[in-house]
Amino acid sequence: MKRGLFIIYNKEVKIVFHDTMDHREWMESLGLDLSNFDSIVRGYIIDNKIVFFKGSMFNYDNEVYEAARLYGPRIRSMVNNDSLIVCCGIVVASAGSKWEPVVTLKESDLIKDIITKPVQTKEVVPIELGPAVEFKNDISDNGFVKKAMIVTGIVFVLNIFIVIMGISNGRIHFNNIVDLLLVVGQFLLLGYTLYSYKQKMDYSKYLGIICSFLIFLNLDLISIIVGLFYFVFNIDQNIIFKLFKKNS
Repeated sequence: MKRGLFIIYNKEVKIVFHDTMDHREWMESLGLDLSNFDSIVRGYIIDNKIVFFKGSMFNYDNEVYEAARLYGPRIRSMVNNDSLIVCCGIVVASAGSKWEPVVTLKESDLIKDIITKPVQTKEVVPIELGPAVEFKNDISDNGFVKKAMIVTGIVFVLNIFIVIMGISNGRIHFNNIVDLLLVVGQFLLLGYTLYSYKQKMDYSKYLGIICSFLIFLNLDLISIIVGLFYFVFNIDQNIIFKLFKKNS
């Protein structure tokens, strides 16, 4: 059986079986708070033992001992192995030497009266979380940069027509500070996005995304279409060109 890692987090036992990952890496993969890592009771299931400890030196104190009494039987139940020996602390030996527990608890020390029905567990594989939005465009590609400048210029011109129509139908009022700031912000940011693409700045795509949302805020059908178009382009230009190719 692979080495088991466990932590007692918010009075709950979490277990994973993994040969290479340590507790810190595992907790990071779970998105848990590591600010108090050294005070978290944790341990290993290895060599037919459940070893509780905390801190960088694998120490034990009264909190660890009481956790072993309470959670040792629970861990036995969770992994369906009542023969596991419950221990506390690890004697840190020289490199290559086998580590041994400091204290071994007796069966009479364990708190068994609250054990529930055994839970069959399976190996947990940490999930590597990628970014919420994956940008596909390559800012170092001259071909993409040229397209990005053209598309941004088109969006700039379209936004002029959107604003003109908004003024003519009474939807946009320049005596309204919110409308004024929105319109000015759109054109200033679109102009700077065009410049940033020309300079191949890494954050150009983020500026483009912000521009998209500002255009959305005009809240008419054309603005929504233009904003959505520019949003998708800044994430992956290929989606746009595939759509055009498919409809041509």
